[in-house]
Amino acid sequence: MAINFFVGWSQQELEAELRAAQEDLAAGKSTISSQAGEVRSGAAVELSAQERIKLILRALNKVNPEEYPVADVTAITSTRAAFSGAAWD
Repeated sequence: MAINFFVGWSQQELEAELRAAQEDLAAGKSTISSQAGEVRSGAAVELSAQERIKLILRALNKVNPEEYPVADVTAITSTRAAFSGAAWD
């Protein structure tokens, strides 16, 4: 089972963050970090806009499954072929 990283967030807060992530994706924004030798200003968690959107949609499904059904918020990760037709004689 996936971890819900947004426990305690309201639907409105999640939708606002979803919109921000979608805007980043639409603008083609990316996160770049840099450091000089061993000098860093702090640790940062970097996720692509697509990963942020996935996490937020899963959290929205937990908050409101009618509006955000699992089929709409879960990516297809595998497929299964099904063959049917006339039998060979």
